[in-house]
Amino acid sequence: MVTNYTINNQYYEVRYLRMGILRNGYTIDYANNTVKMTKDFSEKAQVEGTTEYRTLKRIKRDFPEISIERRTVTRVKKGSVVKVPYETMTRYISYLRDQEQYFNEMNRLIEFGGGKEKAYHMVNNWFLTNFPQYNDLPKFDGDGFIILTDTNETTNVRPLQPKAV
Repeated sequence: MVTNYTINNQYYEVRYLRMGILRNGYTIDYANNTVKMTKDFSEKAQVEGTTEYRTLKRIKRDFPEISIERRTVTRVKKGSVVKVPYETMTRYISYLRDQEQYFNEMNRLIEFGGGKEKAYHMVNNWFLTNFPQYNDLPKFDGDGFIILTDTNETTNVRPLQPKAV
């Protein structure tokens, strides 16, 4: 896509590829009076004599009040969501005093979600909500059960309650 602008009898052409990706390395936002450029364009513009340097110098000459910004892309890191395998969940729950209650709740969630694979995210969220300390070194009572601490969790399962219509 090509967008043409005429300002103060001067013709400007800003090129874009699909999805808003900059083809020539920069774009001029006339509404906000800014130039947004890619990292590559910015690095090349710092070297005197390059095409990018001359382009940026021309833009600054034509628009002395314009501000220059580097375009930033925010990406979600791949490991940002904690995924606890079913085996770890069941092993942890098996060491709790009220394990039957927790297993019943977990199985209800799996059944409600349509099977183990489809309900994984719901069960994972439930597990992390009820046992945020699962990865910490556990403390055991005299009978060999894990003692749940009072750090941001309830000692009882949060039951699923049907909503009144």
